Amino acid sequence: MGRSIGIILCLALLCSIGCGGEKTDELALAKEEFEASLYSKAEVRLEEFVKEQPQNVEAQCLLGVIYSRQDKAQKLETAAVKLRSIGKPAADNLVNMMKYELNLAEDAAEVLVAIGESAVDALIPVLGDATERVRESAVSILTKIGTPAAAPLMKALESPDVLTRAGTARALGNIGNVAAIEPLKKGLADESPHVKIEVAAALYKLGDKSQRSEERRVGKECRSRWSPYH
Repeated sequence: MGRSIGIILCLALLCSIGCGGEKTDELALAKEEFEASLYSKAEVRLEEFVKEQPQNVEAQCLLGVIYSRQDKAQKLETAAVKLRSIGKPAADNLVNMMKYELNLAEDAAEVLVAIGESAVDALIPVLGDATERVRESAVSILTKIGTPAAAPLMKALESPDVLTRAGTARALGNIGNVAAIEPLKKGLADESPHVKIEVAAALYKLGDKSQRSEERRVGKECRSRWSPYH
């Protein structure tokens, strides 16, 4: 009798483990479907998956990416609301997609734009990334987010990282918020010619036409050096 009960318990445990494994595999299957361009199948699978695991950040982010890939604007906005409620973990996950998964990067960027202000703090450090593609993507996303990104970017002008300061200046120039003029002017005295030229270009875009000659002068100085990132 005792042996029979033990066998039944073992079978129940194995069944439980197996069922849990199937649920876990749903995310992996959705990724495979995405890779195979089976977007509708991946979408349906993930929508069911997040009903059961609404706090699964990776699944929520991938679902947003799938909506972006299929140009489903209304569903993307709904996903963005959920991702905003998740907060920093969602923004960090999408930034990692943008940085490390080339097949997802463009759509991850669109989801970050949809998230908006909630994604800004995760994006600013990426302005100093070692990879130019990643830096340019961060500038583009912050530019599209627009005014909500302006105040954090102004603070980032004081970053100790040269590339971050340069990317910040470029994003501020693109956004066009005139409140950035005074903080940017401090950057004209930056020790890096690379930063100075981005600052001068940003000020020119913001209406300070006197900076065109400064931009050209610093540009010549920058090109005369071995590296632009002094």
